[in-house]
Amino acid sequence: MDAVTYPSREAALWLPERLVPVRLPHDHDPLAEQFDIVRTPCLIFLDPQGTEVHRTVGVLSPDEFSSFVQLGTAKLLYRQGQWQPALERLEELLNKNPQSLSVAEAVFLRGRCLYRHTHSPIHLKEAHEQLRSKFPGSEWTLRTLQYRLL
Repeated sequence: MDAVTYPSREAALWLPERLVPVRLPHDHDPLAEQFDIVRTPCLIFLDPQGTEVHRTVGVLSPDEFSSFVQLGTAKLLYRQGQWQPALERLEELLNKNPQSLSVAEAVFLRGRCLYRHTHSPIHLKEAHEQLRSKFPGSEWTLRTLQYRLL
């Protein structure tokens, strides 16, 4: 990550604006045990109370890192009830990196955000339909199966 991802122009521009990055050795006690760090690099999003919101393990390309950050930020905003800002992060991810490994989860979360924002269940069904057509074998599609009945 140090050789390719962190020095990328994009990461250098927005990383300090959006995150408070903390780097620890994999064997740092007690945090390595608290956050179940068994392999590095391990990237974890925490909310202000220190609760884990989003995690990935392994090296990410600059594009995948950007998607990881967008999705993690959206998940944090979703948990805080900030539907519109969460939707903005998800749309940015979906428009900027539509081939990302994070897209299926982003579609799922966008459906949930739209539902919470508008109270209209049609958004849940639309998320399921989009996932079913684009990601038929995804765990995120399976998580939306009940929405097909709406």
